[in-house]
Amino acid sequence: GGDNIEARIVHKNFVELVAQNNPVIVGQNHANIPFILKVFGQIVDNQDYVTDDVNAKICQLLRQMQAQLPPAMLQQAWSMLSQQERTALQTAASKQPATSPLSPQVKTQ
Repeated sequence: GGDNIEARIVHKNFVELVAQNNPVIVGQNHANIPFILKVFGQIVDNQDYVTDDVNAKICQLLRQMQAQLPPAMLQQAWSMLSQQERTALQTAASKQPATSPLSPQVKTQ
């Protein structure tokens, strides 16, 4: 219904702000990462809340966070998540990025 459409728009905007490293959203010294991960854990892989494009962006952001943020910060954020949120994030982060037509896969024989 209309709520789902609105939710998708709100979540798309939120994900874009996170992707832009918006200081209001991300917080000083990434202080809001636990909150961001909590939201991602609730919306990732949920068609009611995100489109495929936004879902792919969340997966990409999760991989970026794992690569760029201090492990201690990630562990602290992780400890604040529910088991369900952790599982959703682990599943999302382990997904291979969808191949775009712009980056053809090299086929190995």
